[in-house]
Amino acid sequence: MRMRHINNSVLHACSSKLGRSLGLAGSLATLVGCDPVDERPLDARSFELELEFSADADPREDAGELARAEAHIAAELARASERNFELRIDHHDGEREVERRGYGPRELAVAADPEELRPFVTGEDLEQLAGGPPQPARVITAEVEELLAQAEPDARVELIFNLETRTPMAYLPALIHTEARESVANQRILAARAEGIARVERLRAAELVDTIAALEAADARVLEHFTFGQALRVDVPAARVAELARRAEVLHVEPVQTELPPPGYISDGRELIASDLFVDAGYDGGGHYIGVLDTGVRSSHGVFQDPDRVAIERDCVNGTSTCGDKYDGTWNPDDDCWNHGTASIAILTGHSPLTDNYVGVSRAKVDSWKVYTCMTLDSAAVLRGFESAVLFGDAVILAEMQPIWGPTSSISMAADDAFDSGSAVIATNGNDGPSYYTVASPADAHKALGIGAYHIDTLAHLVEQSRGGTADYRYKPDLRAPTDSVSASTACDTCVASFTGTSGAAPYAAGAAMLIDDYLRDAGGSQPGLVYAAMINAGHRQSLSYTYGAGDLELDDPACHLLVQGSRNVSQGQKHIINFPVIPGDSQLEVTLWWPEGYTNHNDIRLEIEDSSGVTRGSAEIAFSVTQKVHVSGALAPTGGSWQAQLIGASVSGTQQVFYQIKLAHSSC
Repeated sequence: MRMRHINNSVLHACSSKLGRSLGLAGSLATLVGCDPVDERPLDARSFELELEFSADADPREDAGELARAEAHIAAELARASERNFELRIDHHDGEREVERRGYGPRELAVAADPEELRPFVTGEDLEQLAGGPPQPARVITAEVEELLAQAEPDARVELIFNLETRTPMAYLPALIHTEARESVANQRILAARAEGIARVERLRAAELVDTIAALEAADARVLEHFTFGQALRVDVPAARVAELARRAEVLHVEPVQTELPPPGYISDGRELIASDLFVDAGYDGGGHYIGVLDTGVRSSHGVFQDPDRVAIERDCVNGTSTCGDKYDGTWNPDDDCWNHGTASIAILTGHSPLTDNYVGVSRAKVDSWKVYTCMTLDSAAVLRGFESAVLFGDAVILAEMQPIWGPTSSISMAADDAFDSGSAVIATNGNDGPSYYTVASPADAHKALGIGAYHIDTLAHLVEQSRGGTADYRYKPDLRAPTDSVSASTACDTCVASFTGTSGAAPYAAGAAMLIDDYLRDAGGSQPGLVYAAMINAGHRQSLSYTYGAGDLELDDPACHLLVQGSRNVSQGQKHIINFPVIPGDSQLEVTLWWPEGYTNHNDIRLEIEDSSGVTRGSAEIAFSVTQKVHVSGALAPTGGSWQAQLIGASVSGTQQVFYQIKLAHSSC
């Protein structure tokens, strides 16, 4: 494929931004040329870019990915140029030209016969991709804008203002999973966690002096401060919202209550993700806690009895700052309206007195944090729920919600804070597809995993699943898991029903995260970044996709694989080498990187794999991604030896912590 464009910043675009943009095609394409084709001045010179595609690229599966690469190239040129540009793309298959496309600023014309293109990529896809996500990012959500447009001149509204913060969340000590949460040692740890959160709360509250003064000057009243997400619940005159939203520290303005509902044999799902391999090896999550932000739970259901799997039930809508009972008659932690949280928790950890069909993924205990009213999602309740889940030591947090608010929303930034404190956050990717850029919050957070879905019986993709990218082009979903399981229902204590959508998929991923966390703790220590790297390593795809992410989650038997994991702090131009042993007969090497970023900048990390002879066996540098994957198949080395995984700071601002997992299939299995 050759590309020709005219641009007044072409040298910079070609060598840096544009070169990384081409990586959107994952491992399918490599930039092999960026050459001038005439001698005109730089501001009008034409350059030719040449890409080389791997031999195993499947045009039917990967055409959409290549189209996305083209659209992002056009977007990069538009951002780099001070005026309009022209871009002509010629596709060649050997010697034959098969397609020609032209891009202008924010539009796409397809010269080839539309019928000829339809089997590969639809015109609708091309238009969606060429347009890109809404720019600039919306500070006031569409729901709030509609509310303000309908408000009377003197009306007051209750909103969430999400704000910048200079204070990072503290990393908190983990509970001792071999002891009860009520043990003396764990009570000391819980007290330390509370003090750590309180210290962050004091520092973040001190940052709010000017903001609160501005709110009070606008006749607004602060009702609540949320440490997680650094947000304020504010009663404010509707006429003053737009003015306040323009303040530099305001990232997002959201409604407190949305109009969004919660985003349907479990044994078949366990088989698809192969979670029983971990459970049978003793890594079942027993003694650990998973927090579920959902619609509550029917804890009397038979799948939660003998042993009792529900540890805490709290109502974050009508409760205190930690979701406890205020004793005013409104507190109700039951799943009495939606028949949703009960099904989620049953997939996570149900114990079936009926049959194996309804046994959950893990043996962990669950803390249920209710964040829905009988009408809507309550965003203030979500913020209370995140903080409470962290406070009580939930190692994994499942977020079952789907507002499309962007990665700077309070919900997404609360998820980032939860990660920084030491909790893995797994979120439903949303059910607003198949359009691009429809990822829900907090699945779009920089430090959470978003989970897509496929049907448990047919294995077909869930068409309505939300698709990436995010507003900053990152790949979402991160993984897919099965949905449409038959799970517990609130109709009675033995009732079951189908649980659909990405909501039905996310509990499988959260359960798998708990099993991986249990394994890592036994292997020497767990962090949520290590859990994420291991989960993405378990995805079946070698390239990333805005539809499938890293592929379908399928765990490997830990007894049959060498697993090497850890993290390194990588700076610009640095190369970190991780050595690992390969013995004769080892096969199927999988290496995955994942790194946590903030919302202000993106870092690029390159991954290279060298064998014991110094030969490069694989590499990855996918742009707009916080993960890299390399797969080397077949017998790796007849004589064995020491191989290297090389982590290279390709474009890094400051220092970036990078988590990795190296997985080798043993010849003995």
